[in-house]
Amino acid sequence: MVPASLYRSLGELAFDRGDVANARSAAARLCALAALPGKRTFLALGRNLPARIALAENNLDEAAAHSGQALAALSGADTPLAAWRVHETAAELSLRQGCAAEAESWRSQSVNTLASLAHSMDAAEPLRAALLAIRDRQLRPRQKTAEMV
Repeated sequence: MVPASLYRSLGELAFDRGDVANARSAAARLCALAALPGKRTFLALGRNLPARIALAENNLDEAAAHSGQALAALSGADTPLAAWRVHETAAELSLRQGCAAEAESWRSQSVNTLASLAHSMDAAEPLRAALLAIRDRQLRPRQKTAEMV
C-alpha cells in the first residue's frame, strides 16, 4: 500500500507547480487512504488541499466546503501537524470572505499550534527553528490584494 504521506507530498508538489488536476487527484487518493482508522492527520490534510486549490482559483464557496470538511476531520483528534495548516487555510478563507475577526481567530489557533509544536522540541532541533519561522511569517500583518477582493 502506498503511504498517505506520499500522496500528501505529491499533491502539495503539484499544487505548488500549478498542476491543479494532479493536485486534486493526489488529494482524492490521500483522502481515500486516510479514511482508514488512525489516519486523521492525513484525512484533514487531504481535505485541506482542495480548499487551498479552490482559494487559488478564487472559488470561495468550494473553498468553504472543503475547509469545513478539513476542520471536521480535526474534531476530537489530537492532530497538531494538520491543525496548524487547516487553521491557516480557514484564516485565509475568512479573510477573503471579509471576516477579519474570524480570520484572526483561525490564524491565532494556527500560530499557537505551531508554537506548541516547536516548544515541544529541543532547542537544537532544526525542525523547531523551521516551525518558529513559519509561525513568525504568519504573525506578519496581511494585506488584501486586488485578487483577494
